Amino acid sequence: MEAVAFLQKAYQQWGAYLLGCLDAPYSAVACRPFWSWVSIGSASLGAIGLLWLIWKFVDYKLKYAAAIRAEIERERIAEPDVMEDAIWKGDSVFNALEAETQTDVASEIRVALARRKLAMDKPI
Repeated sequence: MEAVAFLQKAYQQWGAYLLGCLDAPYSAVACRPFWSWVSIGSASLGAIGLLWLIWKFVDYKLKYAAAIRAEIERERIAEPDVMEDAIWKGDSVFNALEAETQTDVASEIRVALARRKLAMDKPI
């Protein structure tokens, strides 16, 4: 309860001080600390607002420049017929070979593996 009473008393004192300073002239000696802090706070808020605006402007300019660079890169992409000539067609060529050629290659691989296995199994 003492804390609540203390807070109420402090609130009343600060409220009376603030209301008195609002009614008193700016040059009143008792209100100089109040007006100093009001001035510092206002200047700080203004500076933060100005820095935010500058940051947003720079951010916008950077994003705009990136969008222009991306558009230039998109324009560099070749036409579909030119792209078709540049695509690797290795798998499609291998699949187009005759089935017996593929089985010949497979059988040659099996024979080579069998020979290698026999060579490894021989004692020295």
